[in-house]
Amino acid sequence: MLAKELEAPLIVAPIFLNCPPEELPNIASGREISARVDLLTENIFRLKIGLRKRFAKGYLVNYGEYWCAFFIPENKDIPISEVVSRWTHDMFPLVTPSYLHSMQMLDVIEGLRIVEKSEIELLDNVNRSARQGETTKHWGGEFSKEKILSHARNDAALVDAVRIDFSSPNFRLKIKLNRRGMITLYGGSYSELQRLVISKVILLSKSNFLAMRDRERFMQKGEVKVEPLRIKPEVDLTYEDMKQLKDSLSDHYMVAVLYGGNPWLLLSLLDKSDGSAIDLQAYHDEIIITPVIRVSKESLTRLYSVLEEVLPTSALQIA
Repeated sequence: MLAKELEAPLIVAPIFLNCPPEELPNIASGREISARVDLLTENIFRLKIGLRKRFAKGYLVNYGEYWCAFFIPENKDIPISEVVSRWTHDMFPLVTPSYLHSMQMLDVIEGLRIVEKSEIELLDNVNRSARQGETTKHWGGEFSKEKILSHARNDAALVDAVRIDFSSPNFRLKIKLNRRGMITLYGGSYSELQRLVISKVILLSKSNFLAMRDRERFMQKGEVKVEPLRIKPEVDLTYEDMKQLKDSLSDHYMVAVLYGGNPWLLLSLLDKSDGSAIDLQAYHDEIIITPVIRVSKESLTRLYSVLEEVLPTSALQIA
């Protein structure tokens, strides 16, 4: 499959399905969005998704361990990538994106250098922070992970997406990759995109899910056992960081503030999408996430992604 000079960019969304694709229409209708799925072959479906008056048409393909949704815009006035992102968010966790950490996303781009005599031109990158939202930086020139990170730190922001023009003697790729694993292909060879980018995105995303699993509370010999998730920030958290945590998490979850953040913070969070209930404790040198009733690896992975945005200048390490 080639996409050499596309009239409109191809949106490629590697996802994990936690339900049969035939069930997507009923699930979507219950969430006030829409989906239509038509079987073409054993592993390929025609797919149409919608957010009220905005729609995207494409295909859903089974790759065994994951699925890929492909969308080609029919109307230039409709931002298809936004439709796909919003629809996927509303279908979570039955449709789960291929979440990457910001540094992992940059490493995927850096890994393209393995191709002999290749060049990577940075077209632009999108930075994101809880305070300033989304900003696009048009630096241009040769791709440099260090340069991108340096500018992001100066802006107290997180690198959320990168757009590049990759060239080698044998093929070319012009793509945009974001932290939700969604890829915009402007031109080039899809087979090379699959081999060099999508396969790496899936591998890293699965690794991220693996780090988040087996955190549920359970009974053992009459005692409650729990394995909290401990996250170490690279730099100590301040009172302002804790305030930002409280405010930003309130935008994503049902939140009860049990202690307000001076000198530490304790929140009770409910993920309405799958019922995951957790307590979050933030200290100056550690964030502890503890399951209250049940918690899914998908919900924890998305929470980590939110924490990255809230604390963009502090690299978060899972202890």
